Amino acid sequence: MATTDTSGTSVTRSLSELMSMPCWLALTNQQGSFLGSYISVGRSTGKYDAVRAAKLNYRCRDSKGAQIRAAQLLNSSAVRLVLDAHYRRSETDAGILEVKRLLKQSLKLWKRATAALEAIEAQEKVRG
Repeated sequence: MATTDTSGTSVTRSLSELMSMPCWLALTNQQGSFLGSYISVGRSTGKYDAVRAAKLNYRCRDSKGAQIRAAQLLNSSAVRLVLDAHYRRSETDAGILEVKRLLKQSLKLWKRATAALEAIEAQEKVRG
């Protein structure tokens, strides 16, 4: 199910290609197992499912635990480097994607901080 571009080149790198790359060799065994499942299922079905890969490779008590583990893994710099190689992202594209991810995190943090400040302000108004 791996897609190809107009020249017939695969848009993604295969698992065997990735496993010989330095970024793969830097992974822990658990990260490698997770990515092995994530990439092989994704390439064969066209659907990359990090939660499923986490359930297959970690002892998660429930779906919420698997979601948390998947998010932790996908936020790991070592895992992101392998995924950048898998998707054939240039350093520029990977950098842009990282900045977008960081901005999204910052925005969430900013919203929480703003809500907390508004709550403090409301309490002060009630107190007089």
